[in-house]
Amino acid sequence: MRILLTGASRGIGKAIALRAARDGANIAVVAKTDQPHPTLPGTVHSAVEEIEAAGGTMADIVKLNTYVTDGRHFDAIRELRGEFFDQPFPAATSMVVHSLARRELVMEIEAIAILDD
Repeated sequence: MRILLTGASRGIGKAIALRAARDGANIAVVAKTDQPHPTLPGTVHSAVEEIEAAGGTMADIVKLNTYVTDGRHFDAIRELRGEFFDQPFPAATSMVVHSLARRELVMEIEAIAILDD
């Protein structure tokens, strides 16, 4: 089983991802939390580590759409892509936008995965 899960950096999204990974599913993680929050635990990075430890994977992701409010973040995006994906990297589109729905965010990443039945 392969699952594309959004909101997986904490809370119920992370709990679902961990359970599915323990049950043998390959997990593609999508989350907005890149940097630690002062009062909420978890980031997309820590969630991926826990999901992979439980047997999941991000190898099913084939396309990334990245929205940033400041184009100066593109270097960091390219650097982080190398930490999470092997080459060839998923296809990617990056866009600079005026703002995101949650104004405190500076980046949103949408991932698209191919999931087998």
